[in-house]
Amino acid sequence: MTKHCIPWNKIKAEYLQGIKPKEIAEKYGLTPKKLHDKANEEKWVEERRKMSENVRDCVQDKIKNLTNKALQTLEDVLNNPTSETRDKISASKAVLEISGLKSVKQEITGNVEVGFPIIKILPVCADGSDSKNS
Repeated sequence: MTKHCIPWNKIKAEYLQGIKPKEIAEKYGLTPKKLHDKANEEKWVEERRKMSENVRDCVQDKIKNLTNKALQTLEDVLNNPTSETRDKISASKAVLEISGLKSVKQEITGNVEVGFPIIKILPVCADGSDSKNS
C-alpha cells in the first residue's frame, strides 16, 4: 500500500477494539514495525488502555448495582415474618452465591430455635487458612 491510501482511521479503530497488531498489519499490508511506530506516535496504546478501563469500570458498576438489587430482594425475603423456612434457607444460600465473597469463608449452621440458617463469616488469612485456626 502506498502512504496515501493507508486507512489509518480504520486501522486505529480495529486496534482500539483489541485486534492484535500483527493481524491488522497483515490485513492492511503493513509491516508490524510501521503499525507499531504509528501507534506509539499517536499514543494508541494509552487510548486503548483508557478505553479498556472505562469499559471494565462500567461493567463493574452494573454488576454491583444488579448484585445490590438481588441482595436487597433476598434480604426482604429473610426479614419477612411470613416467609416460609425453605424460602429463607434458599434466600440465604442465594445471598452467599450472589455476593461472591472472595476474602472470606462461609459456614452455614442451622439454628433450630429460629428456624433458618445462621451465616457466620470467618476471615481468611493471607495464606488461605481460617483465622480461627491461626
